[in-house]
Amino acid sequence: KGEGSLYKKAESAFRAEELKNFMEWYCAYQEVSLVSTVSEGISRRFPFVKFKDADFSRVINESFVKKCRNPRELWSIFRLWNHGSKIKAEDILKSCDGLIKKYRELAILYIIKAKALAKLKLNKEAEETLLQSLKCQIISPYDKIHIYNDLAEIYLKLKNKKMALKYAQENIKLIDSLSCKYSCGDKTGKIYRNMKRLTEKSGLEKLK
Repeated sequence: KGEGSLYKKAESAFRAEELKNFMEWYCAYQEVSLVSTVSEGISRRFPFVKFKDADFSRVINESFVKKCRNPRELWSIFRLWNHGSKIKAEDILKSCDGLIKKYRELAILYIIKAKALAKLKLNKEAEETLLQSLKCQIISPYDKIHIYNDLAEIYLKLKNKKMALKYAQENIKLIDSLSCKYSCGDKTGKIYRNMKRLTEKSGLEKLK
């Protein structure tokens, strides 16, 4: 009979104050995010039920936003930003640039950066960033759905009808090729319907 023993002692990083502070912040974020998600879902199902907007103020810290240390942290901040929280696009960009230096092949970082650039009306820079994301080694079909969608929207803003149509059609092909079936209420289903509208003549009239 062999004797059991620990593989190795716990790394000092797991006892670090920095990790403790992040975990406390992340737990607070998840708590507020859960309340927000549930209340939004109930309001969609029962329009007559209204809730106050979720208060994310206690989990927004400007210095933290600027110095996200890994993609999980940045994704959490990005979700807060999408909720309309008072986070500056410039701060999102600073975190993106720092993380892209460490994780150059991770497409999601470029997607978030492009959204921040578009928010600042830097559409050419957003276009370049999205095109760069397509060259990443770590990229999923779901990433591509969002990249094609964002490229189509950027080209609409740039008044480039041909390229907007190209990426809308590419996205429709991609979504149609996936084995998963999407319900009409999910994010991908919404993108699919938008791409369908864009490929119709009426969807491109704004470019005339």
